[in-house]
Amino acid sequence: MGSAKVLSAPVRRFEAWARWGPSHIGRVISWNGVASYGALAVGAPLGVWLHHLGGLGLLSAVIILIAGVAIGFALPRSTVKTLAGKKIPFSAAFVGTRLLFPNSINRYGGLLVSLVCYTVEIIGLLLVWLAPSPFTAQLGALLTGTGFSLVSPALGIVAMKQVPAQNQGSALATFTAFMDLALGIVGPLAGMLMARAGAASIYLAAALLVFAGLLMTLSLRRRQRGAKNPYRQVGGEKDERKAKRAPGRGEAKNRYRQLHQVIT
Repeated sequence: MGSAKVLSAPVRRFEAWARWGPSHIGRVISWNGVASYGALAVGAPLGVWLHHLGGLGLLSAVIILIAGVAIGFALPRSTVKTLAGKKIPFSAAFVGTRLLFPNSINRYGGLLVSLVCYTVEIIGLLLVWLAPSPFTAQLGALLTGTGFSLVSPALGIVAMKQVPAQNQGSALATFTAFMDLALGIVGPLAGMLMARAGAASIYLAAALLVFAGLLMTLSLRRRQRGAKNPYRQVGGEKDERKAKRAPGRGEAKNRYRQLHQVIT
């Protein structure tokens, strides 16, 4: 299913672009984003409802039926001519990072991994935006795929840890729904921005959005660290040192009193 999704998305975009031409590329991306990510946004709650009605069997049957209908619409369409092109390393970096660093989230925490990934992704997007050569664009795509790969699972784990164990499924579903909603909104907006300001403007806008996410994640990490150490919120490190010294002084006084009682 993952392979089919990854392969079908660019094929749909290219076919629409080939049929309508470069002058309508903005409109093509807009409507493709509305159809693809709008379906993802609707599919998440619909899938939960179908699973509640008939379990995994009913959900799988409906997915197969919808896929069959899509194939039925696609088969009668005439083919379009394609030209040989160079592969962009985004997908390779995306998949490779997840394979090479599967335990990084558990080892370093979701927020720290997200901050690192955001930084790498911003650098990659800016390189693509300012790319003076194809090599620079490919390097930017490589960094963008590397940074984007672990953001979703890292923040998903953070969302799940904010709620009790019995509510973690609902937290993950809510997180996925908001992510799908964001993808559905960004698709049409990216198409309109490309139509007015050119293709390069999309990468700059994406870098700014990722930077906003980095700032929010950094704020969340600071609040989380402050909650783990309440002494710093009250009076800083001095209060923490006083609190650590207080038990030792109390124990010394108790020992002195016990010794005084034995002597007297």
